[in-house]
Amino acid sequence: DLAAAVITRGQAGQDTRNPAVALATYERAINLDPGGSLGYASRGRLRQQQGDHAGALADWNRVIHLEPRAGDAYNARGLARANGGDLPGAIADYTAALRLTPRATEALVNRGQARFETRDIKGALADYNRTLTLSPGRTDALEGRGLARLVAGNLAGARADFDRVLRADPY
Repeated sequence: DLAAAVITRGQAGQDTRNPAVALATYERAINLDPGGSLGYASRGRLRQQQGDHAGALADWNRVIHLEPRAGDAYNARGLARANGGDLPGAIADYTAALRLTPRATEALVNRGQARFETRDIKGALADYNRTLTLSPGRTDALEGRGLARLVAGNLAGARADFDRVLRADPY
């Protein structure tokens, strides 16, 4: 359909580092299909990349209104909330994403980080451990767990996680 074609054009503009063109293109797609979520999601991602957390949050709210069972939208809104300083709201969104898609490791890592930042070390460790059960090679989960273990006083566990991160990505 026409709105999807316009969005593809916007993504090409975003890929070529022309966010103004991409933004105008996404807005055109939204005008063509205001009841579709793809234009709002694309604009929300772009706004997030540009540091417009309030704008991204508004777009993700609209996506969730249109598609309340889209787990990835809750995860994305959680990122907008976290980047805007609303960690409890971010944790709630990551939890909603996980209710809809229980094996979503991205939401688990994000919730683990938000829990760590709110000093819920036990919750952060649970999220990082679950992530590593589902995806053992995720270095972001290893790094997060290493930090949580360090704060919890488990120096040997922290060192083991950091060593695994360095072996996986020495640079």
